[in-house]
Amino acid sequence: MAKKTNAFGRLTVQVTEADIAKAKANDSMMCVVAQAIARTFPEARRISVDIQSIRWSDPKGRHTYLTPYSVQGYIVAFDAGDDIHPFTFVLDSRKAIPVKRNMKTKAGAALTNARRKTDRAKQRQLKIEDAIEADQASKTPAKTPSAVRTEREQAAQRVVEAEVELASTKAAYEGQVQNQRTGEGHPHVPPRVFKGARTREYGMRKMRINQPRGG
Repeated sequence: MAKKTNAFGRLTVQVTEADIAKAKANDSMMCVVAQAIARTFPEARRISVDIQSIRWSDPKGRHTYLTPYSVQGYIVAFDAGDDIHPFTFVLDSRKAIPVKRNMKTKAGAALTNARRKTDRAKQRQLKIEDAIEADQASKTPAKTPSAVRTEREQAAQRVVEAEVELASTKAAYEGQVQNQRTGEGHPHVPPRVFKGARTREYGMRKMRINQPRGG
């Protein structure tokens, strides 16, 4: 549960045994702290935790806090395979890092939707081809040559229509801004202390990660 103290804008987050049991080591989105935040703030999405910062999004925007020093130790210990126990930490709104948000303009939203539609059509076409090949390779194909030809033609037609729509959308919004920053704050947040989308790295500290105890 989270306790809010309006005078100081403090959020107290409790990491429980259940959070520890559900967590995954070396995963910035599934660690003990991320699990506690997800439970404490049901609307939180895109939760990311490392020894530099704690971040999540909700309907009010993107929230970024510097990771409290005490929490850093728990994160590294958990990823190293050490046993940890429930603990409590505090996030102070006075130490939050306001960040400007990238918002898509009408042009950006239209182009994104058109690109996604094209990608979906191509992916569907590939799946149809895979299904046809699997069917034709069987001893008793369920689809007739005529049905296969029709299915392929329809899939190809959807791709063509999506590509035409994408080209038309690009022409309609040519030269227009696709993204714009809104809100007050810093244009950049602290760098994440891990590589890739999920795996955490700690520089020299990573030598201890997943090593047998006493090794």
